[in-house]
Amino acid sequence: MAYLRDGDHCCNLPHSTGIPLTAIGWLDPDHDYPRGKVSEGFFRQLCMHLGKPWQAPFAWAGFHHCELCQFSTSQSHFGGYSFQSTSSSEIFVPNGREIFVSPKNIAHYIDAHGYLPPDSFIDALGACPTQGSNAYLKLLLDSGGREWLKRLEAPEPS
Repeated sequence: MAYLRDGDHCCNLPHSTGIPLTAIGWLDPDHDYPRGKVSEGFFRQLCMHLGKPWQAPFAWAGFHHCELCQFSTSQSHFGGYSFQSTSSSEIFVPNGREIFVSPKNIAHYIDAHGYLPPDSFIDALGACPTQGSNAYLKLLLDSGGREWLKRLEAPEPS
């Protein structure tokens, strides 16, 4: 997984040039990252979104293992949800102006390594409709997803 600074353009996705895709939580051990505590409500909502996220119409080959963990990979549980230190996909959180893109192991980074996402992401997730709902898909399309899906030659979700 490539390191991207929070707020940078998420340039590691196909056909993303000029699309408002904003990187959040693309961490590696060679770069500092913001640390702090998040609210339990935010973390629960994040886990809910991670449980059944919308999937972009492309796939990565293989898994990314957390580079911040020294030895082990793990699966953790919180409030009826589970999350892992490995990731092979992303979570997309639209806010009407841009789409925040995080590796799916962002919950692990927060829980195990004290990562503190920016307030803009926390606020967007708090206002984000349920992944895959009609309201979510409309917000995704209106936040730059429509043009991105055209470039990917994928049909608009309905």
